[in-house]
Amino acid sequence: DVFGAWYDTDWEHRKKITISLNTEISNNLNNFPVLVSVTDSDFTKSSDNEGRDIFFTTNDGTTLLSYEIERFNSSTGEIIAWVNIPTLLAASTTYIYIYYNGPTQSTPSNMWDDNYKLVYHLNQTSTGTLNEFVDASGTGNDGTGGGEGTKTNDSDRIPTRVEGKIGYGQSFDGPTQPGFTNDGSGDFIWTDNVNNWPGNNNGLTDNDTTVEFWAKVDDVATETMEKMDFFGYSVSANDNDFVLFKVNSLNPSARGNSFDSDVNAATSDWTHLMIVYNPGGVFKIYQDGTLAEESSGTIGNRGQRANGDFVLGAEIDKTTLVNNELQGDLDEFRISYGIRSADWAAASYATQNSPSTYLTLNCEENSTTKSCEQVEKSSPCWDCIR
Repeated sequence: DVFGAWYDTDWEHRKKITISLNTEISNNLNNFPVLVSVTDSDFTKSSDNEGRDIFFTTNDGTTLLSYEIERFNSSTGEIIAWVNIPTLLAASTTYIYIYYNGPTQSTPSNMWDDNYKLVYHLNQTSTGTLNEFVDASGTGNDGTGGGEGTKTNDSDRIPTRVEGKIGYGQSFDGPTQPGFTNDGSGDFIWTDNVNNWPGNNNGLTDNDTTVEFWAKVDDVATETMEKMDFFGYSVSANDNDFVLFKVNSLNPSARGNSFDSDVNAATSDWTHLMIVYNPGGVFKIYQDGTLAEESSGTIGNRGQRANGDFVLGAEIDKTTLVNNELQGDLDEFRISYGIRSADWAAASYATQNSPSTYLTLNCEENSTTKSCEQVEKSSPCWDCIR
């Protein structure tokens, strides 16, 4: 094994991470957020309870990678981190390093590429506090459980933190309230007056949008499921300008131009969805990494308008009425500008659904010898190899 240079001997340990997706994707992916999720007792050697001494580099051992640590448990060595891989290789293996047990290291910027306009890890405990659901993309589209701003907060309508697909997620409790004249009573997250949204110029060429998330919705009565929506967006009197209707037969709609599919997200288990809104082109729905359905032709030529209010876990009617609420759990919700590819959908599902299948941790190297030895361990470390 060829070892990369050591970033700084102030950090005593590191491990090489092998990422192999060449059975899943056909083309390289740029600025791809890879999930590193593992429990390894070696990481209990971290010098900081919040893991602020942990960071990642490229295969050369010295070039810093942008990253975000979503969860770290210093007692067990559990880490959930997102690492921006500048080029995730399709035809060969990608290698990176994770360093730990050293001084506090500030997180490099730009973990989420500039196309991301909203990234919710949904790992907070909601109390209805303003902007409590932090937008990790840095765009500033923070959300509030139960409403904010133009939607007066209702403390009875905040979601509940639960164990999600990746770390914590949010559980949204109905009941659903159908119709266009009544406010509902179920949970939701409200984002007031979005920033830098796709479509902010109201033009014909700037509205391509991709939405990605994990959902867990029980397979219940069809009538109930048809009244549950994942999200909505309202601009002035233009209700649901950008929306994903009906959990059991997904209907993406932008500017009133919709695509009614047969894709059922109410599987009673976690399912990954990636929806591509392509005004003037073909709308696509990917489920669990594969193309589930696409529109039979082009759909409209305009996407969502500018400067609206966004709701997660419901839809918006008559500007501030929140209804048709979701009964189920959500995790890792993201909205980005542009059209993400089929390879993006496949890589996202693969690495997030089963990280240990596609990522392997090497044995622990130390800064003194710049090498490591295979050590028999009782805790899992993804088939440690030399």
